Amino acid sequence: MPEWRGAILSSSQRLMLFSLLKTRPAGSLSTQKLIANRLGLFHRPGDGFVFGKPRLTLGPILEYDENVNGGVPGDSIVIDQQSFAVNKDTRAKAAFVIGAHTSATLSMAYDEGSTLDLRFSAALRHAPAVDVTRTAVRMSACANEYLSHWNWLVLCGGYKYDDARDTNDTEEGRFGSVGLRRVFASSFGSHEATATLTKDVLSDYDKLSVSASMLSAIQGVGALSLSATWGERVAGENTVTRSVSASLVRPILGQSSRVSLGFYESGGENFFGIERRDRTVSFSISREVREGLWIGIGARNRDSTADVYDENEMTIDASFTGWRF
Repeated sequence: MPEWRGAILSSSQRLMLFSLLKTRPAGSLSTQKLIANRLGLFHRPGDGFVFGKPRLTLGPILEYDENVNGGVPGDSIVIDQQSFAVNKDTRAKAAFVIGAHTSATLSMAYDEGSTLDLRFSAALRHAPAVDVTRTAVRMSACANEYLSHWNWLVLCGGYKYDDARDTNDTEEGRFGSVGLRRVFASSFGSHEATATLTKDVLSDYDKLSVSASMLSAIQGVGALSLSATWGERVAGENTVTRSVSASLVRPILGQSSRVSLGFYESGGENFFGIERRDRTVSFSISREVREGLWIGIGARNRDSTADVYDENEMTIDASFTGWRF
């Protein structure tokens, strides 16, 4: 598999353009020009705002979740060798989930190499068997300022609303971030490295986090993604304090496939006087059975200092990237 195909599988326009310019596959000139135009690299003084084509997607959701309500996985709590039964209404419930998701994107170039990306996404999930509904909405505006030599400054701000499954709570508020992005080549591929500082201002608390990621297009391998995040500990709230993840997308037996591994640790909350700390490991594999339609399975293990939150679960999902308009 050529490197440039891995760049296309990465879905990063910057990495695609860089790899196509580096490897120059036959017939790619028109694609190079199209991507460069989207990134504002052809913008000239006096052009004003140059709008790209708006993109709208709409698709269904079908999943099986062993803890659809974000409930307590265990059926009892042991404190000082005394066992207390967990109310059945607050226990974890398994069910099939149906729903729909939509997204809209509008990009505009306002200077050479400078673009503004406006994004909106929403998802609605409902589990009829247990009558649980979850919604998520996210809106953002990101300015991408080209510096020099394939380096960008990225400034973002936005709003998010989410029925947080892991905390059985609702998160709503604003966020802002500043990041640096660099695209470069090595002896074994092309890479896009990003470092980001993010501030969340939510209804119950504020949180600062730092993340670093590397997206690589590697010849004979595919699109490899690595990321790590450190998050501020928030007293009284069980939030993610650190995480690492890796994923690989490549064709297998003629169809695009994705393998993902993840680890994250959360803490900050007290559980009957004991500091709660959760460590979660996850694995998933999915395959594109037809254009835009992915079928996947996964497993997740959570080990908590509060034993009642220990959890092992399997997930099954069918996701459709959506109809594009």
